[in-house]
Amino acid sequence: MAEAWDRERTAAAFREFAAHESVQRSPLYVRLARAIADDVGLLALAGSCPPDQPPPNLLLAAVRDLLLGGAEHRLAGWLVGGDRTAAEGGDEDDELVDCFRDFCSAHRGAILHRLRTRRVQTNEIGRVALLLPGLHHVAASVGRPLATIELGASAGLNLLWPEVEVDYGDQRTGPPQPAVRLRCASRGGRLPLRRHPPADGLRLGIDSHPLDITDEPTRRWLEALIWPEDDDRRHRLRQAVQAARRHPVTVERADIRRGLQSLLDRVPSDQHPVFLHTAVIYQLSADERAALDDEFAALGRRRPVHRLSMEWVDSGQTELRLDHYTASGVDHRVLATVNAHGHWIDWCADPGLQRR
Repeated sequence: MAEAWDRERTAAAFREFAAHESVQRSPLYVRLARAIADDVGLLALAGSCPPDQPPPNLLLAAVRDLLLGGAEHRLAGWLVGGDRTAAEGGDEDDELVDCFRDFCSAHRGAILHRLRTRRVQTNEIGRVALLLPGLHHVAASVGRPLATIELGASAGLNLLWPEVEVDYGDQRTGPPQPAVRLRCASRGGRLPLRRHPPADGLRLGIDSHPLDITDEPTRRWLEALIWPEDDDRRHRLRQAVQAARRHPVTVERADIRRGLQSLLDRVPSDQHPVFLHTAVIYQLSADERAALDDEFAALGRRRPVHRLSMEWVDSGQTELRLDHYTASGVDHRVLATVNAHGHWIDWCADPGLQRR
């Protein structure tokens, strides 16, 4: 019974992935995910993923990683070249699925190794475009350099924010000589931006499995996590990798669920601490989320801190939120609804304030 239940749960994950997660950005992955959900052999392969990892993302990335690494197969025309002919179904669709099945059979051992040793740690530099208005908002209120500490930082690309220029359409912000250039559509109220980024101080990331961006297999894995048709994200990642090599940031191995006090102790007194996290909270249980909230409240009783987060919420939206923890409690604001990959931001012109 347990094996059948696990298989059905894995199949449901692929159906959900096809119906909601990849439907807007990757017709190829929609077709593959639907086929995998009905294929006992491919489901068994995907079932080798660790329980805390999403099987569709991990399996598809494992296959792309092998192809990006030079594995020769007709499947590369789709999953590396981004051939979209299978998007409409029909004979081309059948050929795509047959190629995928054949590749997985021929490279089963190498795929299993990746499923057991790699993690879905997408480090999307486009999210800097979402974080920057929040950082400007905080900087204007505190008047001091910002110490940014990222929880679940992966390779730490979000910590490159002082090196990034973003064009929001009618507004732009960034350094005089940016290392990375992004575009993000502004759909809502006017963003609280200045032309140049806020003054920055300490920049530090922590992750339970930090990634070394200077390691070529790691860089390739980050690219493998990007969907085949998404040329924009691939271009942004390559810019960010070059920037990270010129402007290295520190990402240390640590558990985000404990030890925030010691991180706060490292922030100089003349800098204001801002804790960042993007697409991290979904990995925590309800009890772990509550414990993290309690730890932030304890930080605020020692020293005012901000917590700037971009996370999915129960409504299905992705929200940019700002919590300000002080000895008096916590002020909570929803700053914007956003596209999780940084394509657009809908800023609340007058963010509502809630005191808890």
